[in-house]
Amino acid sequence: MKKIFQLAFSAIVLLVACNKENPTVSSTENDSIEVKTEFVKILSKAVSNSEDVRAFIKSQALQKFDKDYDVFYPFVKDLEVAEGVTFRQCLLAYTTESTLSRIEDKLPLLNISVPAWEWLGGFDVNSWDTSDSDIVVGYEDGKSTHSIYQDGELVDEVESDLLPTFPTIIVKNNERMKLVSPATKAEAYTYDFSDDAFRPTNTKVTPTVSYVYLTTTPGSNYVDTASFASLCPEAVTAWNEYGDDTYSAQRSYIYFGLRKGETIGVLNPKIRESVLAIRLNTTTCIDDDDPTVSSVTKKNSDYSSESALLDALWSDGQFEIKLYATTIDSTGSMKVLNENVIPVSGQEIFDLSVVKRTFYHKTTVSARKYVYKPSVDDLQPKWYYLPTPLKFNSWNPVKESTIFNIHAYEVDGTTEKTVTETIKKQNGITITGNVGSYGTININTGSKTDDSTITYTIKEGSDDLGSYEVHFDDYVIRSESNGQYELAYYSTAQLDFILVPLK
Repeated sequence: MKKIFQLAFSAIVLLVACNKENPTVSSTENDSIEVKTEFVKILSKAVSNSEDVRAFIKSQALQKFDKDYDVFYPFVKDLEVAEGVTFRQCLLAYTTESTLSRIEDKLPLLNISVPAWEWLGGFDVNSWDTSDSDIVVGYEDGKSTHSIYQDGELVDEVESDLLPTFPTIIVKNNERMKLVSPATKAEAYTYDFSDDAFRPTNTKVTPTVSYVYLTTTPGSNYVDTASFASLCPEAVTAWNEYGDDTYSAQRSYIYFGLRKGETIGVLNPKIRESVLAIRLNTTTCIDDDDPTVSSVTKKNSDYSSESALLDALWSDGQFEIKLYATTIDSTGSMKVLNENVIPVSGQEIFDLSVVKRTFYHKTTVSARKYVYKPSVDDLQPKWYYLPTPLKFNSWNPVKESTIFNIHAYEVDGTTEKTVTETIKKQNGITITGNVGSYGTININTGSKTDDSTITYTIKEGSDDLGSYEVHFDDYVIRSESNGQYELAYYSTAQLDFILVPLK
């Protein structure tokens, strides 16, 4: 539909809509007009299709940050239009990242001007009803006619001495601002007012510094009896049979079905030693490629929840924890029980106990903002229970050593390196007779141990978290009270892990 314009004094309109280009802009005039046209099309789609965007532009214009009804794009692009959605993100719904980045680079003084022409009988920002989607966007080009766009389409060419009486916004360079320094790869453009006459009078506000104390949930090696019985009924039966008897092995029942006083049993081939949970007790393994916490800024409003804040503070990525498990078979050769990694995010394995927060009050030229500065020193280790236990390869403590070794790493890097280490070998289980699969089983876990040298590969740059020996007669459950089992866990000092035989 053709828009209606009101004839006005040319000199007055030219003062508002036809300012000269700012001489600090480095692009040619034709390039500038072409890029402005691209931006006008994008902006006209955004304002035609979103009341939130229209309301945002009106509220920013009414702040008169440069003593005029200007919305300076570099200052507002990262402000939120709606919860969690910035003005720039609204524009990206109608263009690509590369196109918008090129516009920002070519037009560092990009400005959206909203007229206040009530005194001339025209459209006025103060009375703008932003619920009305009928709005056009034009741009300053110094010509005698102006192109008018609506929802991305050219709808009219109007003479510069005609005054619109309906919602109109104008894209131009802001002549009241100037570049102080150009953008680099590391830094953005910096700005100042081109004249002190345009600078608003601000009261200096001292930032408020406080500390956010986040809830720590370190977890424990205590588990609900009913839940654990469902996961590992054999271990619960073994606990009920042997308890914390130092001279009996809970694994005797789990692996062979042996109850107290019994010496004949059958090996259950389905049993697998499994990692139930881990706890990383060090932050020294956090490298450049690992997740970490870093400072973030939240403009206009604070984070809505603690979880939203933590999501912002933690970088993407996962730690890769490897429990490299090996034993020695009857021929003296190394057998690998596990070389799979456990992927875990920073939030899953660390709590953050405290964060320094600085609050900057809103001024005429800047939005209010919260700046959060966490420290790696304030990371607290916590137990991470795997969604699915990591099951090792089968371990036959009759034909293999009754000891297996676990060497823990936080895996980094890409190239391989060779590791040679000495581990213990013990043949503590013997069989006599021939009844069923196994005859009389003699478990002598106090028998002599021998040293054995093994060699394997690990990624160069991986962090060594230490090693530990797992013995057949180690506890699985250590105690029971108040509806919980205390599970035994192993510790290399830098990494704790809970290992449970599961079927």
